[in-house]
Amino acid sequence: MPCRHFRRQRGFTLVELLVVIGIIAVLISLLLPSLNKAREAAKRTMCLSNLHQIHLMLVMYANANKDQVPLGYSGSGTPGAEFSEGNNYFVSRKANGGAAQADQDPPRRVRYVGLGLLFKTGLVREGHDGGSGRVFYCQSFDGDLHHGFNSPNNAWPPSSETTRSTYSCRPSTNNRNPEQGTWATDAVAWGTRGPFYPYRIVNGFSTSPHQVGSMFKLSKHAHPAGAPEGHQCPVRQRQRILGALRRVQEAIGAGPEHVRRQRRLGARPDLEQPRRGRADVLARPTRPRAIKK
Repeated sequence: MPCRHFRRQRGFTLVELLVVIGIIAVLISLLLPSLNKAREAAKRTMCLSNLHQIHLMLVMYANANKDQVPLGYSGSGTPGAEFSEGNNYFVSRKANGGAAQADQDPPRRVRYVGLGLLFKTGLVREGHDGGSGRVFYCQSFDGDLHHGFNSPNNAWPPSSETTRSTYSCRPSTNNRNPEQGTWATDAVAWGTRGPFYPYRIVNGFSTSPHQVGSMFKLSKHAHPAGAPEGHQCPVRQRQRILGALRRVQEAIGAGPEHVRRQRRLGARPDLEQPRRGRADVLARPTRPRAIKK
């Protein structure tokens, strides 16, 4: 019988397999930081978009409420109680005193404070999955126990539980460098019981009995001339946010074409480069030429 020769197929050796695995591990270690940076840049872009939307909602709220905006902090509604300006991130708080002291809309458990008043005007809808209320949460804080969306210690919806936002509000403007024993005089605060209007705060305590506090005026803080010293003008903040948003978009390759063109030419993308038109050229004064003799 003829002898058949079978060619033995050669496979990978253990050393070769380990080398390939090592190369793949090195490539992953090099790519992961870049992927994480790109993911974080996308989250920051969404965060800037949230701040822009909150600004627009505050403008609409001011148009419907005599130029007033719901910026401030919250605390106990007991007359003469101390109010901490650090509690400036709440959207709603459990009513201190049950349904009788709660907001009268069902289920009558909480009071809306600060930015939470945007829910009362219908500018924000809560929804079971967050709805438009997700605008109050930065995606970089997902998983945070106290300030993340629907986290174990920050339940959703705000109509049923005490709910915090990722963003905090500036509670006062005229105490630029706070020191021990100094207090702002224009602070705005809401209580968890008692009257629903904002309280007047004197030296960190609510008055006894309660007095109505003056809410911030958007027009006063929207112009540099009317803003108190040290107060960050919302218009300038918006311009800085939009400039940062353009730079982030450029970094992830989603910026406008003229921004990419300016970067190639060495110009700063966050500054508008005026384009000279024909009319500008024609309008330029011309110097009379000297007549040669």
